[in-house]
Amino acid sequence: MTQEMSLDQFRFTDRLRLAWALAWPCAILGLIYSLARGRLGLPDGSMAIEWIDFAAGVLQFFVFSTWVVRRAMRLDYSTFRVVVIRGSAGERARAMNYPESLSVTWLLIWRTDLIECLVLGVFLAVLWIVRGTHPAGLSPFSLLSQSLGFVLEVLIFSLILKAAIRKKYSGFSLGLEEVGAPSEEAASPNSPR
Repeated sequence: MTQEMSLDQFRFTDRLRLAWALAWPCAILGLIYSLARGRLGLPDGSMAIEWIDFAAGVLQFFVFSTWVVRRAMRLDYSTFRVVVIRGSAGERARAMNYPESLSVTWLLIWRTDLIECLVLGVFLAVLWIVRGTHPAGLSPFSLLSQSLGFVLEVLIFSLILKAAIRKKYSGFSLGLEEVGAPSEEAASPNSPR
């Protein structure tokens, strides 16, 4: 049994579960890409590696990230599920199409990148002021910076997911449905099926 869930009921732990479902596949892809990039043996800053990074980023945004969003929206979470509400009739569906996932991906990525740049910019500025130099070992492809970026990304996702669900996109919006606990009879191992 499901019923509509208000954004006020969308707890931080629920948002964290959804953020995790969005972030971990991207973190795995980022790790694989970093390892593959290191195996190429091309020096950082070379034109070839810049083009490879650009092409990989475009593919990640338009193909992989949109798939991650569609996957995360289809999942059932312990207390809620996300639904797509289409048109003025309010048709509810569990699956997103590609343009819908692209809209949600764009919203999540630009807001996350903006906040992440502000936070990391302040962090690096403080380190620069305190130490007098750029912190060594914090290239964008180092394991330390990717780990910090991942943790920051999950936290930012969990903060902006309410805005992503509240937003009225072109032709659709997102909603939440509360997933009811199974009744005692249904949960009993001896109940007839």
